[in-house]
Amino acid sequence: MATLAPRPNAPLPPGSTGLPVLGETLAFVKDPFAFVQERRARYGRVFRTSLLGRKTAVLVGPEPLEAFYDPANIVRDGANPPHVQSLFGGSGVINNLDGAAHAQRRLSVSATLSREAIEAYVPTMTRFVDAAFARWTSASEIGWNDELKRLAIETLGAVLASIEPGPDLVALVGRCERIAAAFTALPIPLPGTPYTNGIRAKNEALEFYRGLVLTHRERSYDDGLARLLAARADDGTTIADADAPGELNHLFLAGFVVFAQLAATIVFLTEHADVRDRVAAAATTLSDTPTAAELVGNAYLMQVVDEVRRLTPIVPIVFGKARSAFVVDGFTIPAGWGVAAAVWSNDREAATFSDPERFDPDRFGARAEQRAHAYAYTPQGAGPPDGHRCPGFDLTTVFMALFTARLVRGYRWVLPPQDLAPNWALVPPVPRDGLRAVVSPRET
Repeated sequence: MATLAPRPNAPLPPGSTGLPVLGETLAFVKDPFAFVQERRARYGRVFRTSLLGRKTAVLVGPEPLEAFYDPANIVRDGANPPHVQSLFGGSGVINNLDGAAHAQRRLSVSATLSREAIEAYVPTMTRFVDAAFARWTSASEIGWNDELKRLAIETLGAVLASIEPGPDLVALVGRCERIAAAFTALPIPLPGTPYTNGIRAKNEALEFYRGLVLTHRERSYDDGLARLLAARADDGTTIADADAPGELNHLFLAGFVVFAQLAATIVFLTEHADVRDRVAAAATTLSDTPTAAELVGNAYLMQVVDEVRRLTPIVPIVFGKARSAFVVDGFTIPAGWGVAAAVWSNDREAATFSDPERFDPDRFGARAEQRAHAYAYTPQGAGPPDGHRCPGFDLTTVFMALFTARLVRGYRWVLPPQDLAPNWALVPPVPRDGLRAVVSPRET
């Protein structure tokens, strides 16, 4: 457990700072997920490294993550490496804010992603999911990875900013791909590098989002951006027009990676016919056009969604910075050090999840393994709703549940022989061979 002040003689965490200046950055960007897992096995739940010139403590496990999400220990301002924060949209974006500034911005963002808002989005989400399946069943073979990217951005574009399919969304998919690739690239600002391409894509995206903000100020809309712009803090203020594009960039990037969770759903249900049959039976109790409340109230459907999220690699770590020195697992984390919560590895802790690499939705049923600790399950971060947990947690849940229910109720699919292992060079990692598939309507 963490304490707010270091004990006398509490040592620094074990680990290595690697090469001068570079530290262990090269090993990390090569495969950040494996980097954390290997060092977790070697050093334990708390270890030190050096990334991009900053000494960093990496935390895995419920108690260490509880310390990370305690604002007495961790601040977010200046915590992300500069190139990472730039790709997110700048220092004024919610993930770089603390205290009152974070609370006020959280209010605006939460208006976009509240349960009431999500319920209003579900008919539109259903329309886009059904249109995608109609498109897929009319093709002889599809590359599901690319198709799911398109589905994620088209759906987000519609519910967040009333954008209908067309050239703008095609361009936005490409921008999101380039920005995502730049997050784990070396920040080398030379022409043609993944980092430079990502920065250019981010700048293009922000310009596009500025245009959306202007049109939403001029006309009336019923979508996420309208809710973001209208939300008022206790003092009556609303988000500034200059800040809204950065938050849109953050929301689209966070929503874009859901495509990897949809891809993982397909792979797991292909490999586990028993689970596929059980969730198909569970989905028959849903109405033809289910509400968000129906979806999240379907117990076994939610167990499958939760287990897919637990196992799907999305982000390896979340950055913070030590506000003051604190102790976790008997090791001192000095003030000013970078601190990284290894959220993906945390969901593989054997002390929490039995046989953690096995796909087993029943662990979220009567066994309720995720309830072993408030910080045991961290697929999109953790902590209280008003803290730094991903504000899109509920939207992701509903999107995945809707997609899964439509998939198993209405369709059959065949995956030709191919490599379904994740391509760890991609962000997020998805099946190497594109998840090629033939989709057909289920016979009634």
